Amino acid sequence: MTNPASPMASASTGYPEIHMSDVIDSLKRLERIGAENSKTTEKLVVSAREIAEAILEQFQPFDDDETIQVAKRIGRNRRHPDITFTDEGGNEVELTQFELDYYIQDGKLVNRDDGRYVGKNRETSLRFAEDIADGLLDVISKVLAERGQESAERLLTLDSVKPALGIRPRPTHVIEIQAIETLLNKWVLIQPIEPLRFRRDLFRVMGINEAIVELQKQTSRHHVYVPLVCITQIIPASPAREATLVLDGKIEWIEDQKGGCWEFNP
Repeated sequence: MTNPASPMASASTGYPEIHMSDVIDSLKRLERIGAENSKTTEKLVVSAREIAEAILEQFQPFDDDETIQVAKRIGRNRRHPDITFTDEGGNEVELTQFELDYYIQDGKLVNRDDGRYVGKNRETSLRFAEDIADGLLDVISKVLAERGQESAERLLTLDSVKPALGIRPRPTHVIEIQAIETLLNKWVLIQPIEPLRFRRDLFRVMGINEAIVELQKQTSRHHVYVPLVCITQIIPASPAREATLVLDGKIEWIEDQKGGCWEFNP
């Protein structure tokens, strides 16, 4: 007796009969599941890349060739958890945690276990998520704190020799570019300026980028270029006078064979 829940067997082949409507339904179901899987995978990879970029920003590599260790924890290998670990004396050590080993190279966050960068594909993103659940960010935070402490100690060493070399310390506070942008195409005063008799002369803020502020003196039309990091304060304008840019350095008149020009000197 034929099972009513099963497709009818073909009299000619003995195989179940294939109904086109069933095939179409199966294809639609496959496409729907595939589309959902693709979207989820895309979101997974994008999220992994976003978190990796956030970690890169914390370490601020200055050179793409620089290799920076960002996480190191001894533990069982996640891909080969049965492999045992022995200490320097050859004694087998039981490890309850998984190994974490990440570094930055060529502007990418790389898992040393497989040598691939985070967010390269679904597999690396899944592994990254597993390691985050296993405490990766805490390990990275510890490494980052240790790097900061080491940098601060070495900075003290370098700063201690600067006075003997005639190097002035840089200001600890600099103005954000957004604050300067409010003065674009406006007249400003400058402090300090030499000779002192020009202290009431005005300069127009002509242009700004991430590194330089371009000024033009009102009377001589000379252009002066001031590094953004050398602007330490903006004294707001008042009814009696324009805003004032306070510099770490000075704008001064330099005599030369052509008569002279205004320049910024740190």
